Amino acid sequence: MSKTRTELTIVVTLLLLVLLLRLPAFYVPFENDSGDHAYHAHLILRGEPLYGEHHPDHHMPGVFYTYALAFALFGESVAAIKGVLLVWIAATVYLIYRLGRRVANRRVGVIAAVAAALLFATWELSAFSARTELFLVLFDVGAVLLLAGRLPGGGDYGRFLGIGLLAGLAFLFKANYIIAPAGLVAVALLWDLWMERQWKAVLGRGATAVLGVVLITVPVFLYFAAVGLLDRFLQVFQIGEKYLTARQHPLFTGPEHHVLVPLAVLARSNAVLLLLAIAGWLFLPLTRRQRSHAENGRLALLMAWFVLAFVETNVSNSYLQHYYVMFIAPLVLLAAWFVDKLARDVERKWGQVGETAVIASLVALVVLINFLPNFTFYKEFGRYALGQQNYDDFLVNGLPDGAGMVALEMEDLAAYVQTHTAPDDTIYFWSNFMELYFLADRHAVIDTIWPIAVSVTGADSLKRDQIFNATLIIIDNYTIVGVETMPDWLAAGLAEKYELASTVDDRLVYRRRDEVN
Repeated sequence: MSKTRTELTIVVTLLLLVLLLRLPAFYVPFENDSGDHAYHAHLILRGEPLYGEHHPDHHMPGVFYTYALAFALFGESVAAIKGVLLVWIAATVYLIYRLGRRVANRRVGVIAAVAAALLFATWELSAFSARTELFLVLFDVGAVLLLAGRLPGGGDYGRFLGIGLLAGLAFLFKANYIIAPAGLVAVALLWDLWMERQWKAVLGRGATAVLGVVLITVPVFLYFAAVGLLDRFLQVFQIGEKYLTARQHPLFTGPEHHVLVPLAVLARSNAVLLLLAIAGWLFLPLTRRQRSHAENGRLALLMAWFVLAFVETNVSNSYLQHYYVMFIAPLVLLAAWFVDKLARDVERKWGQVGETAVIASLVALVVLINFLPNFTFYKEFGRYALGQQNYDDFLVNGLPDGAGMVALEMEDLAAYVQTHTAPDDTIYFWSNFMELYFLADRHAVIDTIWPIAVSVTGADSLKRDQIFNATLIIIDNYTIVGVETMPDWLAAGLAEKYELASTVDDRLVYRRRDEVN
């Protein structure tokens, strides 16, 4: 088979694998984070710019305008977002394949890409959602691919400009995720300086990367300044600092948790891949004499990338699984490199049969470990697709941790809100399930919809007072991490101005007394 046909076969196979693994995601409703993104995107399409009358707390604008674009092109639906994300993740998996080829060989690329496709379809990493992190991996992979392809002793200014552009996009999706591309550029430049001793050329490459960041980010700042919202936009960083403190898990306060928490999440996702990746990270420096300086430079990027993932994902010491999507690319590449090394070592002693057996058994084990925790989801989706159960039963039986029941309850609550309010009425939901605003198509009474944002800006009594202008205030029935279930000021305001109108799936719905018929 020619090289072109081989490459085409690999690409098509990877695309089909991503499609097969992620197809059920089209039938998974928006949850709290993606519901929040959808709400803000809906308002953007109504002509309300972000950071105006709706503010996404500590979040940057990238994902919200991506949602808005998807809605504008394909309609305001879950399928619109999941379809765009399918293409996005397929591109990410393909670039991981290309990166594996670039730093090692085709086999490393294929193994890494298959492993990545599996991890991009696992509940433990919230990968069937449409959270911000699922969009971000593409920028990191693209930046590292450009870094790995730079020429020894060459200027490569175009590459570094591209890396800066990708780093700028990562920043606009979530500010702290500029850490990995920026850190990797620094590692690459230090390597180049050590190898070439040409500090002016190295400085020029770094300046070009910074220029790329500026070209992406400055127009966004200028846009919000032009519409009079620059101060509101900059509040993202103020709220973000307070959010990190408020969101810190009470059990994960020590510095050791910056390592232990990600390792625990990754072990729950796929312990075999984690062990293979750690082995790869340890063996890379031990085998450096077997490779050229250029090869070692490219592989050093993977080692540094894995370390930087600990820095950028665990800044809040939170057990939030979707943060650790950012480990996928360096994890699978390091694991694939080690599998390839192990297979070659075995081949020298036991021949090609032994080599094939090692690769087949390890890949099969990775697939099995990844499939088992997701088996119920795929089984129940299959029953739904074959007409053996209805959609509601698929959600309840197939989604883990009661997520399907919550989705149905949010639909019930949204139906109640739509029935008992006018389109221009405002609501407030003291909860973590922000999808309600999108499902009910009602505007929040204040600009920040997450209760934790009200908590971390507790000195803003005006915002608290504004909450009591809502037609309906709904109180959820569980404790939100970092937020009281019913703070004293909320209970006092409800007692003074509201009366209990209904209970919907154990959630209390209060209506303003002056609006009760």
